[in-house]
Amino acid sequence: MVSADDLQSQFREIFFEEALSLLDDSEQNLMTLERVENKAEILARIFRAAHSIKGSGASVGLSELAAFAHENEDCLALLRVMPQKIDKRIVTILLESLDLIRQWVSGVKSEGHSYQPPAAVSLMRKQLIVLSAQLDGKDRSVSQRQHAQDPAAPAAPAAPAADPAREVKTTPLSDSGVAAKEIKTSVSPSAKSKNKVDGKSGKTASFVKIDSERLDAVMDLVGEMVVIKSQILEDESLKSGEGTRLNGLLALLDKNVRDLYDKTLSLRMTSVKGLMQKLERTVRDAALKVNKEVEFVVNGDENEMDRALIERISDPMMHLVRNAVDHGLETAEGRRDAGKSKNGQIAINVFHRGSGIVFDISDDGRGIDRDRIIAKAAEKSLITDVSAARSMSDAEVYNYLFMPGFSTAAKVTDLSGRGVGLDVVKSNVASLKGTVDVSSTPGRGSTFTLRLPLTTAIADGLIVRISEERYIIPLDAVEEVLSCDDVAITPVAGQEDCVEIHGRFIPLVNLKKEFDLAPGEHSLVVVLRSGMRIFAVGVDEIIGQSQVVLKNLHDALAMSRGVAGTAILGDGRVALVVDVAALMPQ
Repeated sequence: MVSADDLQSQFREIFFEEALSLLDDSEQNLMTLERVENKAEILARIFRAAHSIKGSGASVGLSELAAFAHENEDCLALLRVMPQKIDKRIVTILLESLDLIRQWVSGVKSEGHSYQPPAAVSLMRKQLIVLSAQLDGKDRSVSQRQHAQDPAAPAAPAAPAADPAREVKTTPLSDSGVAAKEIKTSVSPSAKSKNKVDGKSGKTASFVKIDSERLDAVMDLVGEMVVIKSQILEDESLKSGEGTRLNGLLALLDKNVRDLYDKTLSLRMTSVKGLMQKLERTVRDAALKVNKEVEFVVNGDENEMDRALIERISDPMMHLVRNAVDHGLETAEGRRDAGKSKNGQIAINVFHRGSGIVFDISDDGRGIDRDRIIAKAAEKSLITDVSAARSMSDAEVYNYLFMPGFSTAAKVTDLSGRGVGLDVVKSNVASLKGTVDVSSTPGRGSTFTLRLPLTTAIADGLIVRISEERYIIPLDAVEEVLSCDDVAITPVAGQEDCVEIHGRFIPLVNLKKEFDLAPGEHSLVVVLRSGMRIFAVGVDEIIGQSQVVLKNLHDALAMSRGVAGTAILGDGRVALVVDVAALMPQ
C-alpha cells in the first residue's frame, strides 16, 4: 500500500517537472511579446501557464508559491484585455517574477520543506500589485495592500477559472494502491508520455520520459558491446576461419552494433533550441544593463547534440554573448557615427560539420583592436618587442585574449572587464575536446567559432603506432595521410619542423618527443585539422580504423599534455587517445 507521504512526494515531483517546463515556455513567450503585433494568443499561453502553476502548487501544499503565482496571473489577466500597454518595462518585471518562481520551485525541489522563499519575493509582490493598479486604473483591494506590506499574511484566495482543461482533479486510490490523480493543462502537458501528430505524414509520434541515469547506463552497456565487438572482429582464430557464413555473421554483428550505438546515441541527443532561448534572455538582460538596443538572431537551432554537452557549453556561450553586448557592440551614438543602424545585432549560426557541431557567434560591432591587445600584452610583460608583435598573425594576437586575467576593457562592469571569461571559455571548450577560433574585421564586427563533438562517449579513431606504442587519433581531425618519402621536411631553428604539402608549409609536431618515446625517424605524416588551423604529426604505422569507447584519464594523468583519454582496442590493449587541439603549435 502506498503511503500518503509517498503519494505527495510523487505529485510534487510531477509538479516540479511541469512547473519548470511551463516557466521555460513562458520566458520565451514573454520575450516574443516584444517582437510581435498580435499579442493575444501569446498572452493567453502565459496566463494559462501561471494559472496551472498556481493550481498545481496549491494542490501539492505550496500555498505561498501559489499565492505569488496568482499575483502574476492578476497582471496577465489585465494585460490580456489591454495588450497595447505592454512595453519593455512590463516584460522585464514579468521576466524577473518568473525568475523568482523558478528559483522558488528549484529550491523546494532540492531542499524540501526547509527551503525559504527568495528575499526578493516581497519586493516583487509589491511591484506586481502596483503594476496591476496602474493597468486597471484603480487601487487594489485592502487585503491585497495588506498582503503587499506583510508577505506572511494570508493571500487573497484565488478564484479558479471555469475551464475544465485547467482544473486539478483528484480521484481515490485504485485497488493496486496507486492514486489516479492528474494535473491537466491546456498547454503542452509534460506527463510520463505524450503524443505529437506529424503534420506531413499524419502519423502520431509517441514520447516517453526516461530518467537520464537510465540512458547513461544503457549508453555504458552499448559502449561495452562496442569493445567486445572489436575484440571478436580482431580475434585471429575467427579471422583465419574459412567459413563464409561466419564471416557474414561477423559483418552483420559489426553493422548491427553500429546501428545500435547510433540509435542509443540519438536518445541522448536534444536540439540546441533551449540553449538558444537561454542565450536570448542573456542578451536581453545584458543589453538593458548597458542601455543598448540589440537584435538577437539564431539560425540552425534545430540541430542536436548530446544533452550533457549542452549543459556544459551553456556557461561559455553566455560569456561570449555578454562580451559581445558589452565590448563588441557600440553605443547608439557610436553606431550612428559609424553609419550603422541604431540596433546592434548578435547572430548565432549552428550547423553540423563532419561528426561535430559548430557554433558561430557573431556581432556587427566595432571589431577587435589588434593594437590595443598588443599594448595590453606589453603592459603585462607578455610581449617584449612591440614592433615585432605587430607582424604577428591575427590568430597569434587574439590568443592573448584567452589568457587568465587579460582584459582590454577600460573599466570593470557587472558584465565584464575583470579578465575572467574568455580564459574560462577556452578551458571549458577544451575539456569537451573542442576548439575556439576568433576572426574579426575592424568596424564590421567579430566572430567566435566553437567546434565541438556531438558526443564524448564513443568515436571513430585512426589507430597508429608510434615507436612500440599504439595511439588513437580522432578520425574527424584527420585530413590526409602521406608517406615521408613524398613530402619535404624542413628543420626550423628554435621551432617545430615544417613539412611542405601541396605547396604550403605547415608545422610538424614530433610525437615521439611529446610523449617521451624512443627517438627515431617517422615513416608517415598525418595531416590534422583543429578548428581553422592545420598541422601534421609523424607516425610509424597505420594499424587501422575502429570505433572506440572513450574513457577519462585517471586523476594522476589528467594533466598530461596531448592526451584526451584512453580506449580499449580489439586485441584488449589499452591505447591513449590523442588530444589534437592540445598538440596544435601556438
